[in-house]
Amino acid sequence: MSTNDLVSIFLAIELQSYGRAPGEACVEELYRLSNNGSI
Repeated sequence: MSTNDLVSIFLAIELQSYGRAPGEACVEELYRLSNNGSI
């Protein structure tokens, strides 16, 4: 598991704890970039 994976998981957990957060789209974008190997 890479650092990027940990960051993505952490952000996802943070968003869940706040419910619908404004940064949700940003996390989805991070997931996309991570899956594409861009980060």
